[in-house]
Amino acid sequence: MVQVENWAKTCRQLLTLAFLWLTLLASSPAQPVVVVSIDGLNPEFYLNPKYDTPALQSLAQGGAWAEKVYPVFPSFTYPNHTSLVTGCYPATHGIHGNLIGDGPAWYFEEPHIRVPTLWQEAKKKGCSVGLLSWPVSVGAEADFNIPEIFHVAGVYELSTAELLSQHSTPGLLERFDVKVPETFREWDEETRRVAVGLLQEDAVDLMLIHLIQVDKAQHDYGPDAPEVENAIALADHIVADIQGAAGKDATLVIVGDHGFRPYRHIFRPKAVLREAGLEHLARVEATGGSAAVYTDSPEVRALFSTDDPAIDRILSQEELARMEAFPGAKFCLLAAPDYIFSRQADGPSHTERVKGQHGHLPEQVPTGLIIHGPGVAPKTKLGSIDLIHVAPTIAHLLGISLPQAQGQSLLEDAIR
Repeated sequence: MVQVENWAKTCRQLLTLAFLWLTLLASSPAQPVVVVSIDGLNPEFYLNPKYDTPALQSLAQGGAWAEKVYPVFPSFTYPNHTSLVTGCYPATHGIHGNLIGDGPAWYFEEPHIRVPTLWQEAKKKGCSVGLLSWPVSVGAEADFNIPEIFHVAGVYELSTAELLSQHSTPGLLERFDVKVPETFREWDEETRRVAVGLLQEDAVDLMLIHLIQVDKAQHDYGPDAPEVENAIALADHIVADIQGAAGKDATLVIVGDHGFRPYRHIFRPKAVLREAGLEHLARVEATGGSAAVYTDSPEVRALFSTDDPAIDRILSQEELARMEAFPGAKFCLLAAPDYIFSRQADGPSHTERVKGQHGHLPEQVPTGLIIHGPGVAPKTKLGSIDLIHVAPTIAHLLGISLPQAQGQSLLEDAIR
């Protein structure tokens, strides 16, 4: 059954790529290329007119848009943002979750990435690069960099403001009088100010921008809440401002990293291990909709079954290897509808209101993609694609290559 599914998926990808090769072929490198990642982007945000997103809808109609983009597994922010700049799966690029192992340290630093990135290859070709709040970019060689990093108890003694000051491009925070805000919404506003200012005042060939408050709203209120509609409306305003600052010759790539599913119930694999007295025999990496278990113990494996209402399915080590996810894990739990897995052993078993989470299988939390620019034919439907094709496509727009990418450009050389 898995082989049939994989064959069908491959055929779908080849047909989609062949179509795109004919309809999207760009004649020359586009400058600048501005990539805006809306964390938690649901394609419905630009496909469904109920959302107040005139900028996103206009960009989609005036360019190319995907009905669905399937993230890499696990469908978490840091693995997928790294795939967005490498075109590789997590087992290849090295970022397996947001946290290193079972925490508390995060994958903030660029040296964790094992393969070339868009910004590294762009710099080799003499391009000017800007990175704003982009995950896994601390220490990146860029002309303008305000990386995503924040205080983590037990990891850093410095505050978020001190960490940003230490790791941002010297003078950049002062130039735009950047303040560390108290909310994600305010942080997106700060990011907007810097992005617009750089695009208006400096020659930036590649800019990567990460907006985060749409993700936060869905975590707090679930994917269908009015707060989410407000959040995406603000993100749309920010995109419009960035488009205006970039100019008519720019190519905008609007991307996401994952979608969301609602939940009310919380399952704690570590509590199951503790109750059985087997904590010392396994390590668990819980990522919301999934939980990878690293163990050599048959006793540990026997603790988990789909008879439990929280567990929808259990992936084998072989299935994980085919997905290039969680290297070394012996099996992985997948959350049933209305459930998530927590990395904590203690805590409540349900929430007081509906909330949202990701980390599920790619087909359960698809995200979106819009490409708009001088070389892109209007009203081009991309269909359903895999996220690993986005980075090679951006590389093509810049006239550079990603030699280790596992995806293919949607613009050129899709079929060999």
